[in-house]
Amino acid sequence: ITSKEGSLFFGRTMDLNQKMFHTDEDSVKIMNIPGGAVINSRYHSWTSKYAVLGVGIAGTAVLFDGVNEHGLTGDCQILMEATWENESKILQDGKTALYGEEFVTYILTNFKTVDAIRAHYEMYTLIDEPYVFRGETFQFPLHFCFIDETGVGIVLEPVVNGGFKLYEYIDVMTNSPE
Repeated sequence: ITSKEGSLFFGRTMDLNQKMFHTDEDSVKIMNIPGGAVINSRYHSWTSKYAVLGVGIAGTAVLFDGVNEHGLTGDCQILMEATWENESKILQDGKTALYGEEFVTYILTNFKTVDAIRAHYEMYTLIDEPYVFRGETFQFPLHFCFIDETGVGIVLEPVVNGGFKLYEYIDVMTNSPE
């Protein structure tokens, strides 16, 4: 939503009823990731280039939504048509494998603008490996929305064997269909 003064407001709902979200009162929380912090992913760790504030799962690299220090905002929504790829194929293709559950975190800690994401999104593929949290496995079918401080936005949908189809943002993001 854009105010009369030109300020951008980003909002969403999170109505996925999964055990991961209500294992205890402390599971879902507001998380602060400083620039330069090491992000301990389930797959491979990385260092945050940018500070991020968002809502995620305590003790993980999972953010459902957030905003970084440059005003880039992102979130995930359910997309039943989502796909994944096995690690060996991803590496054979020369791409970077990421968990879908950690994708928002990865993008917000590594990119300043939608144009920067647009220039690099084809380098990433979602890995076909369940996310493990407190001994339970999850694999959420997700797609992702990113909007920068200029109001420009994109939707990334992993519908090409874990790779992404890019859509221009049209002021709304929802669950399935593609």
